Amino acid sequence: RFLLKSLENRARSLGARRVLLGVNEVLEEAIALFRSAGYREVPDRLPDRYVTQVLGKDLG
Repeated sequence: RFLLKSLENRARSLGARRVLLGVNEVLEEAIALFRSAGYREVPDRLPDRYVTQVLGKDLG
């Protein structure tokens, strides 16, 4: 959680409004962590054959 919050804070400091995370569906624990932190599945696709889901969060 600390690393995730650090990522979000760094993205905000660089002017980002949204964070996208590419993850493989076999990483169930990671997906659960991201969802519990407010990330939701988005239809975007990242150009990586190992990414099966993209989760996003608006930074507000």
